[in-house]
Amino acid sequence: MNNDEINYDYSILKLLEKHQKPTGASSIKRELKNLKINISEATIGRVLFNLDNIGFTLKDGYRGRIITDKGKLYLKEIQREKDRRKKGELFLSALDIQEIDILLEALEARKVIESQMAKLAAAKSNIQTEKDFRVIIESHEKMVKNLTEYEYNIPFHKYVATLAGNKILELMLQMVMDDTRFTPALKKIEKNLGMKTVEEHKNIAESIIEKNPEAAEKAMANHIESLIVKVKKFRVNLN
Repeated sequence: MNNDEINYDYSILKLLEKHQKPTGASSIKRELKNLKINISEATIGRVLFNLDNIGFTLKDGYRGRIITDKGKLYLKEIQREKDRRKKGELFLSALDIQEIDILLEALEARKVIESQMAKLAAAKSNIQTEKDFRVIIESHEKMVKNLTEYEYNIPFHKYVATLAGNKILELMLQMVMDDTRFTPALKKIEKNLGMKTVEEHKNIAESIIEKNPEAAEKAMANHIESLIVKVKKFRVNLN
């Protein structure tokens, strides 16, 4: 089956799904023409015959065809594939070489700033710290599992910054994180990391709660470094 036939399959099934009633070849031809798809009635008949044979459509006497549950499932699979490809294209378009270079510089800066913040936060940890981290990380986990829009990573890093209590470092971090030139790409990368990011956050939080500055510093540095490694891999693929 060539690409044209595959497109005809999809277009015809979409029309049948929209109608939800028996539709003949002449009506299908007319509607496809309105969609700028020119196909003969004979070709439509041949495509419908093939769709009948694989169980995607069902002939209802002389009234025409209806789409079957199997055909609807096929359409859903095609749409998922289209969405996946679209997301992949958007992702690659967001990650041009120039943007990657800017992103890597920003992440290197974050690694230095945030590792020091984690170290300071561990020294200032108190009874409330564990409760706050628990709420933030539980929310983070729910968002990852539900695949909701990326927002979950920001509260964790902002909380560590606030706990550190160094206004200069906090302002420096804010400048880096608010740089909209690379934010969309970074969101996509961190969302793809999913539960790996959750576990890294848990390690950082544990070190801070235990008031272990050196361990907190190292855990945060490792966390940012994992992002750097991921970005570098994407950069290689773009070359």
